[in-house]
Amino acid sequence: MAVDPGIQVLLDIIDGMDQPAISESTPQQARDGFKMMTVGMRQPFMVIPVRDVQDASIPGPEGAIPVRVYRPDADGDLPTIVFFHGGAFVIGDLDTHDNQARRLCRDTESVVVSVDYRLAPEAPWPAGVDDAMAATQWVADHI
Repeated sequence: MAVDPGIQVLLDIIDGMDQPAISESTPQQARDGFKMMTVGMRQPFMVIPVRDVQDASIPGPEGAIPVRVYRPDADGDLPTIVFFHGGAFVIGDLDTHDNQARRLCRDTESVVVSVDYRLAPEAPWPAGVDDAMAATQWVADHI
């Protein structure tokens, strides 16, 4: 089966980076590589517009949890989505998944609260899940 041409370009870039496979790298190397492939390769015209974006923090089980709140170009009572970035609780952050949160906000006309939960191995299991639960409860109580 043929690979989509856009995906093939990305695969070729990754192959030519002369970096260890993600399974052979440290968590920080994996984070840096992932951030380069997402944030570092994104051009300004690729950023999906929404009405408003604000960085904030909410209380968590071990201190403040960073969040980013996206508001769509819509008025009235809007649904709210709590969004947790990918990365297997080891890589990913608010920036690497910014455009996904923006797309969700725009396409569903919903407020999106993107949560920057703690990552392993620095914060072992179940820290990320504890942050996710606390953030979901906070959003349910306040937004």
